[in-house]
Amino acid sequence: MGFPKLTKLFYLMDRENVILEILDEYYRIARSIIARYNGVWDKTIGDGIMSWFGFFEKNIPERNIGYDDGALDAINAAIELRNIFQNLRDKVKSAWNIHGVNLDFDIKCGINTGQAHIGLVYDQFTAMGTNVNIANRLQEFAMGDQIIIPNTTMEKICLKGYNLRRISVNSNNPIKSFEDIDCCYEILM
Repeated sequence: MGFPKLTKLFYLMDRENVILEILDEYYRIARSIIARYNGVWDKTIGDGIMSWFGFFEKNIPERNIGYDDGALDAINAAIELRNIFQNLRDKVKSAWNIHGVNLDFDIKCGINTGQAHIGLVYDQFTAMGTNVNIANRLQEFAMGDQIIIPNTTMEKICLKGYNLRRISVNSNNPIKSFEDIDCCYEILM
């Protein structure tokens, strides 16, 4: 009677290995996209990625006052990552369906702008602070394939031509630990 359990264990291990292979491929792609948009790969958290932008100054003499190049870079990187991830997901799901595996997964992104503290924690440089925590909570608030930004970030990029959708935030659907945020915006395709 132990054989069905053993089969199930192999099935779960196969599934886990497949997921790890997908993450490995996605991480390889993500590293190059984040770097291309002047971002810093901070770390992986579970199957998520934490990165920060705006650390490297661009040498642009006609830099627009009031705009945040780090926010623009982060949003452009997130849009490209979402598109790449969707293509990868579609390819993988087609292959899995042939073998009867039905796994669904998506990408969620939270972007916030503002100052962060960069410091050494347990032998690793990382970004810390309230603005980093808000980005994390926005990512948790996001639904499948959404890129979410707060009002403060929207104000910095509003004239750049992004297609945005306003999302009301209320006590029935709050942003954890930041209940004073009453709206955020989704970056659409």
